[in-house]
Amino acid sequence: MKHTRDNQSPRPHLLAIVCLFAALINTPACTPFRSPADLAATIAEQANLTPMTLHTDNFQIQAYLTCQNPEQKQLTIYLEGDGFAWKDRWTAAKDPTPRTPVSLKLAASDQSANVAYLARPCQYLTAPSCQEKYWTSARYSDEILSAVNQGINIVKERCQSTAIELVGYSGGGVISALLAETRDDIRFITTIAANLDHQAWTTHHQVSPLSGSKNPGETIKSREKLRSVPQLHFIGEKDSVVPEKIVRSYLAKINAGQNAQLEIIRDYEHNSNWEQIWPDLQNKKQQFSYPLSAPALAP
Repeated sequence: MKHTRDNQSPRPHLLAIVCLFAALINTPACTPFRSPADLAATIAEQANLTPMTLHTDNFQIQAYLTCQNPEQKQLTIYLEGDGFAWKDRWTAAKDPTPRTPVSLKLAASDQSANVAYLARPCQYLTAPSCQEKYWTSARYSDEILSAVNQGINIVKERCQSTAIELVGYSGGGVISALLAETRDDIRFITTIAANLDHQAWTTHHQVSPLSGSKNPGETIKSREKLRSVPQLHFIGEKDSVVPEKIVRSYLAKINAGQNAQLEIIRDYEHNSNWEQIWPDLQNKKQQFSYPLSAPALAP
């Protein structure tokens, strides 16, 4: 979601110099290049997550999952962020596949019996319907929501689950909230560094609004539904991409009440290593009952 140019690989002669220096000081600076798809496959394999291609009406979705205990009926689903949506502030990427799949890393560190990871449509897998707008202005459109919704139904059936917890990083948190407005099987939402009020977010950054996207809590009905779903939102103290006030704007808009809480993580930025502290953050969720008993923070 951060509109910055992706790191470019060094030129061949520069790479040789870097590797020579790394060898002299005995550092692993010159590891073989891996494509985003290979990196994701490796992360999933090391966590014993099985790959699946989910076929929806208009998109294919890359998924990884483990269903170790179908009798438990609870399934935690991780939704990926917006990925590599922009090459720079003015140029959209041709391929939105994330260079660093944060939500997949979170899923890989989750020790729950039933865990699934869903990439966003057009990440890792392409389709004729993959148009640039679906990872830029229409990244939270009805078409994207429909595809993710169908993907959730597929993995839910695969794991024989009846209750879902959605965990979304960055834009994946927006998708989580939007799906919670219509689904009746979502028991909990957890978001990490999520631009939950993307109208306030684009205004903050003085960029074009996401005109083709839905914003959580746009209607009275959707706000009422969101208020009924327990939710916990984590934001980095030093996150300049999605500052704290964006989540507070969302909480104020839906009048969250006691069912939602915001946690500020000290010294963390948007792209910090969230997977390193994820087990501790999961423990925070266990401190709360369903619905959350902690008081909501004032906007």
